[in-house]
Amino acid sequence: MTVPLSELSQDFSLRSDPNFIKGVRELDNFTSSSKISFIKLAGVLSEKPRNGKNTGQSSYSMSPTDFVYLSVNDVKEGYIDLSDPIFLNDSVGYELEEYKLTDGDIVITRSGTVGVTYLYQEGNNKGILIPSGYLIIIRVDESKIDPQFLVEYFNSPLIKYFFETYSCGKNTRNISQENLKKIPIPNFSLDRQTEILEELQKFENKAEATKQSIPNTQDVIEKTFCDLFDYISFEEYTKRWKPHFSQEFASFRNHRYLRAGPRYHSFWSCYNGLIFISKRKLAISRIGNLIRIYKPKIFKKGYLTDKYILIDKEDVEPRTGIILNEEYVEKIGSDKILFGNCDLLISKIDPFLGHVIINDKTKPYIGTTEFVPYIVNRDRANLFFMQYIFVSKDFLEISKNIMAGKRQPRITPYELANLKIPLPKLEQQENAVEIIRAQIGTVEGSKKKLEQIRREKSSWFMEYLAKGEKQLN
Repeated sequence: MTVPLSELSQDFSLRSDPNFIKGVRELDNFTSSSKISFIKLAGVLSEKPRNGKNTGQSSYSMSPTDFVYLSVNDVKEGYIDLSDPIFLNDSVGYELEEYKLTDGDIVITRSGTVGVTYLYQEGNNKGILIPSGYLIIIRVDESKIDPQFLVEYFNSPLIKYFFETYSCGKNTRNISQENLKKIPIPNFSLDRQTEILEELQKFENKAEATKQSIPNTQDVIEKTFCDLFDYISFEEYTKRWKPHFSQEFASFRNHRYLRAGPRYHSFWSCYNGLIFISKRKLAISRIGNLIRIYKPKIFKKGYLTDKYILIDKEDVEPRTGIILNEEYVEKIGSDKILFGNCDLLISKIDPFLGHVIINDKTKPYIGTTEFVPYIVNRDRANLFFMQYIFVSKDFLEISKNIMAGKRQPRITPYELANLKIPLPKLEQQENAVEIIRAQIGTVEGSKKKLEQIRREKSSWFMEYLAKGEKQLN
């Protein structure tokens, strides 16, 4: 595709890549052919957009505080997921309090999965929320636009395409505040916005009823492990935590990286690397004796010699390992690994999010190099049992104490291999897997129903935006 140089001056970022030019033209065609009029987001803002504030892992608190650090991963379409909150030390929280969210703030992810939007309303969340620097916060003139309507509109396919078009970055996508202000906004009256919201809420009510039927994976795993193996509950496990920093440095030689962080050292001092504690006398096994690293083939960025299914972290549901999207690609923008004959893949970055998947060896999967592939020792461990270990509440929480890295916290394969579990016999593991799978077996069906409701909602909204009207139910 050739782009006349004269057209470059019409774009703020002076980008000339074909996908960008194509996306801009398609968005312009949609808004110009629609029967409704549009204005730019800048025309409805009540103040300048602002970013949150980044802070390092050393600012995190090991116990709950009044301050919750809101990351990109916590923000979902229309809501936030604080089931696994990161608390900040009080001193850091008070220092960053000027960045806190206030009623009516609209939060937008500006990095990674760009454009996921949520409306903050006081009273819906406990604690003071401090947004990270990878979030943009905007406020709107409510005499012109309903904040909830804007959130619904931002999460629509049209504006998702805008974010996809205007975001840039080699490995991690980002969008600037200037490009954000260019978003075309339908020029509806407040009454018309309310009418649309009422219609969209009907879809949300159906979705919420479906969500209520989906069991929590971590609760199912914990109950099963406690019932079958006499593992103590995670609540009881944490009561044994005694944060301290010993002056005896001799034990550091046992750890490859000679790390001396208080959280890391306290975990090893209190638990000696145990993820679970059992009341029975079960054999203790290192994770490294149950799984070993699989060396994958690396595909360099560019065109592929065949079609493959690309699985990135965004395609995997956190804390369950369910693959949400499977898309065939013939070209990749960065290096990827071939899943090949590995059994299990674990994300080394943000391990507390539980991106852990079982490889379907019948499919040509490739994925981000953030995944570390493993082979499971089938003589000692059940494949699904190991996945449940790595998405259990215990592991997700404990991983926060041993991960390292300020911007992208990660757990090294070496640290993972040194963790230990009380290991039940193979037939007992298989029994546990059967019980867990039976209880969460309805999850995939419920989620497909949920996805269908979301598609119907998006279809309704897009048709309304294109035609300017839609039969109300």
